[in-house]
Amino acid sequence: MALYLIRKNNLKAINIVGKDDINFEEKYSYQDITADELLKHIAILSIIMMIGTTFSAILKSKLDLALPSYVGAMFVAIIFNNLNEKYNYVKLNRNLIDILGITSLNIFLSMALISLRLWELASLAVPMFLILFAQVIFMAFFTSQIVFKAMGKDYDAAVMVSGMCGSGLGATTNAMLNMGEISERHGYTVNPYLIVTLTGAFLIDIFQMSVIITAINMFK
Repeated sequence: MALYLIRKNNLKAINIVGKDDINFEEKYSYQDITADELLKHIAILSIIMMIGTTFSAILKSKLDLALPSYVGAMFVAIIFNNLNEKYNYVKLNRNLIDILGITSLNIFLSMALISLRLWELASLAVPMFLILFAQVIFMAFFTSQIVFKAMGKDYDAAVMVSGMCGSGLGATTNAMLNMGEISERHGYTVNPYLIVTLTGAFLIDIFQMSVIITAINMFK
């Protein structure tokens, strides 16, 4: 879709930067990963999850508000991270946190796939393909007619369209891969990587939580 828009509108990249300049990762010095560091970070994450889960349970019991347990944990983690950035309560190893996150995700996916009974989903194959087809058509229309125009109908907008397609049909990782492919061919610019990474890594969780919570409480 992004390539189609670039070619159709004859778009050119403005203010091209080098690939190595597209780096919005946090600037933390390298830290060795030791057993003490591992246990400390596991303890911090466990406490955050416990407080967040308890918060979700309290809201459900007191206000009859159906709130997924991970949402409470996410809110607590956001609050803790911002306070820690300001007051530096504890020194966090971001590389270790990434490793723990990736490991936990892989374990979760493995457990989910192991417990999945594929033969029970055979009857849902046609509906699933129809849903996927409808999703692809919707994303093509939405990104080309709304996102592209809203973002300014320039090269940066086309790159963001590729990111939106990746995020809408997959996750933020897919968005980054899509934008990387476009940028490799036509040039790297800063704005798409700043906007898509900020939105995909943080803002989307804030907005989608309200939508999910509203839907759960409407149809429970």
